[in-house]
Amino acid sequence: MRKLLPVSILVLGFLGFTQTGSSKSYGFLHNLDSLEIPAVDSTVVPATGELTPPTDSIVKQKKRRNRDTTGIWSFQGTSTVNTNQNSFSYWAGGGQSSVSVATVLNAVLTFTNETTNWQNQIDMSYGLMNQESVPGWNKTDDALAISSKYGKRASKTLFYSLLFNPATQFQPGYEMIGDSLPISKMLAPLYAETSLGFNYVPNTKLDVFLGLGTLKSTVVNDQRLADQGAYGVQAAVYDDLGQLLTPGKKVRSEFGGYMLIQYRNPRIIKNLGIQSRLELFSNYLNNPGNIDIDFSNVISIQLNEYIAANINIHMKYDDDTKMGIDVDGDGQVDKYAAKMQFKEVLGVGLNINLSQ
Repeated sequence: MRKLLPVSILVLGFLGFTQTGSSKSYGFLHNLDSLEIPAVDSTVVPATGELTPPTDSIVKQKKRRNRDTTGIWSFQGTSTVNTNQNSFSYWAGGGQSSVSVATVLNAVLTFTNETTNWQNQIDMSYGLMNQESVPGWNKTDDALAISSKYGKRASKTLFYSLLFNPATQFQPGYEMIGDSLPISKMLAPLYAETSLGFNYVPNTKLDVFLGLGTLKSTVVNDQRLADQGAYGVQAAVYDDLGQLLTPGKKVRSEFGGYMLIQYRNPRIIKNLGIQSRLELFSNYLNNPGNIDIDFSNVISIQLNEYIAANINIHMKYDDDTKMGIDVDGDGQVDKYAAKMQFKEVLGVGLNINLSQ
């Protein structure tokens, strides 16, 4: 018995160790089964062994790229129709019966996203008047201007921009009522600036464009006017007998600096708004100090929801546009010179807001 006692103790100890180890092993495996191990995406760890960002970061990057490539279109515009009618019959104070109508359209379509600003603008005005003593309808206003400006963002308020800005009119214009030969017509003249520069847009009201390299083209698409050298194009050359040697050129090109300042505020004070546009151009190669000026202002007074009064004031100066001047008042042109041009139109009528 004494010899068997140590052997029994050894056997019992071995069995107890085995059970304890099995219990520990079983308990460990049981704990593994209860663990929640996240699924492993084979794309997370590339072949190079470099870790990629978590899934939520990838989603955010995709959204960021989508914001860069998509944008918002916005539209702003107003249209005004003004009419005026006068009728006189045996009126002791005198007067002429007349009817006039004028319309103005201003519209701006803009595309913007985080990197791009593309603005397209159109301004049109046209007016007619019929007077009792003058046959037919005569033009009182006529203008068509289109502007397209594409910019890439350089900072929060600054863009690298390319601008194309043509302007002309709809119908022939005459110096005096009853004249048979027009002094202007559609595309005669046509002014167009193609400019590369910087666009400063601090807010939705102010827009300043500075074109350091600008090609200004003046087109006179009428050979008779081109032969006269109208609007600064090179005139025709004649011999001593008046025979045409070289026809006038229809296109004049200038290279220089250009600035466009636009300010739009529909409510400076209650029911009073303004749209201003100032264009400046200097020819680098020919008399750079003689700056061409085109300054227009539209002041709108909103009388009620649909009725508004509009005052359109337009001033222009072009050193290459010479006009006949009667110095001594005898009705004859004594010289030709550049003068400040001025136009004012006042109207009251229907005002339609086209903005979205």
